[in-house]
Amino acid sequence: MPLVSIIIPAYNSARYLPQTLISVLNQTINDYEIIVVNDGSTDDTEAILAGYAKHIKVIYQGNAGVSAARNKGLEAAHGTYILFLDADDTISADKLEKQLAVFQSDPTLGLVHSGWWLTDEDGKILEMVTPWHNAPILDLETWLRWKPVLPSAMLIKREWILRVNGFEDGLAHAEDVDLVLRMTLEGCKSQWLKTPTVYYRQHGENASHQRQKQIDGIIHVLNKFFDLPNVPKRIPENEIRYYTMMWYIQQLCTTQNLDLLPHYLRLVYSYTRYSPLTCLLDWLMRFKQCSPGTSILIDVLGEDLRPVADWWQDTWMDGQKSNIPTQEQINWACRAVLFDYDLQDLTQIDQLQHHIPASQWIGVVYLAAFLRAFKKQRFTLAMKALIHAWNPLAWGRFLKITLKTRAERRL
Repeated sequence: MPLVSIIIPAYNSARYLPQTLISVLNQTINDYEIIVVNDGSTDDTEAILAGYAKHIKVIYQGNAGVSAARNKGLEAAHGTYILFLDADDTISADKLEKQLAVFQSDPTLGLVHSGWWLTDEDGKILEMVTPWHNAPILDLETWLRWKPVLPSAMLIKREWILRVNGFEDGLAHAEDVDLVLRMTLEGCKSQWLKTPTVYYRQHGENASHQRQKQIDGIIHVLNKFFDLPNVPKRIPENEIRYYTMMWYIQQLCTTQNLDLLPHYLRLVYSYTRYSPLTCLLDWLMRFKQCSPGTSILIDVLGEDLRPVADWWQDTWMDGQKSNIPTQEQINWACRAVLFDYDLQDLTQIDQLQHHIPASQWIGVVYLAAFLRAFKKQRFTLAMKALIHAWNPLAWGRFLKITLKTRAERRL
């Protein structure tokens, strides 16, 4: 019996499949089997597979989607460990050897994960992804919050996949998240191999480019998960739903498919206990790179917040000259900085400083920048902000704003 079964679902994969198969055949160990499930391909996939007939087992089925194809391969697999490898990805030569070594060091593990390299469609490396910095421990709450899931980067004990009956047939998006959540809920223990082992190819046909379907898929998966009777009560359901949806909505926003934004924003607002003002500032900072327009956000949260949206666009983002900001606007600025996930410099605060004669008020905003930069481990920026926030009167005011903000959301 082989130690590892490598299952490759293939649908119209002729362009990349040879590279995928070669990367498997170049492994530093040879105790594996390769199972390719031809999922009703209409291109040259079948002819390419014929050229590797001595090395692989091919299963043919009508087009039923990636989940059904993986399950079909799983039925034919004999390995103790399973690698679900996408037909457009390639793996490092020592992937299996390194991940098996982690299993050998801890027999209680059910899943060993790794990092990956993002590449363009021609295989040129764009970025190295190391998810363990944000998600160092792969427990249930981490999987829910961060969802650092990539099947090609994982090696899984077959017994755990069988225990949860594999993938949900027909689920084409977030099906991998669904599988990992169900396995973890059943007690599957996961650990990182802290090095990349996969070249994850980015191209127009990736499932990750189908943003609306991805959002609908993750909504389905979370609904299904939180309906399970054995979900621990300590799991903050609404908080996880909120931040998950916001991440996917931000990705949707980058595609400029703005017609769908109001629907999804209303849905995400239903998950939160945050005030409309807090949500508005959070959304404004999240969307500042893709600029969906403040009118969409106002339509969801209410017309009475339009002055905040107008201030944010004209004064905070564009730096236009305005009257001296009111005390309330300083509060807005402070909270906006606390929500700034991409704080790079102090330019916007420096612009405000020209309009604020009372140093304790601008000191509040610089203190917010200090806290945010320190939390993001941008220590040089944090020190610059702290130098500007010398006025002791600012500290008391900042504490009141921060406590109010923390009462509504985590920083």
